[in-house]
Amino acid sequence: RFINDIDIAENRKVCIIGERVYEVLFQTGEDAIGKLVKVNGIYFQVIGVARRMANASIGGSTDESVILPFSTMQKAFNQG
Repeated sequence: RFINDIDIAENRKVCIIGERVYEVLFQTGEDAIGKLVKVNGIYFQVIGVARRMANASIGGSTDESVILPFSTMQKAFNQG
């Protein structure tokens, strides 16, 4: 699944990881959904793995990305 309105409203510590991030952190075929990953000392629950899509975002590929709800990122990393 992707990040939804409830994740944003409740500042849930959930994330979507890129395919390359998955390959580094998990064994091939391992289900990452529900597992925890640590980002800058904070644990987030994986709710999805983004398929390989070159240039899918402004910054380029999502393969090496960890996508968080914006509201959670602001609160967790004191950015707002």
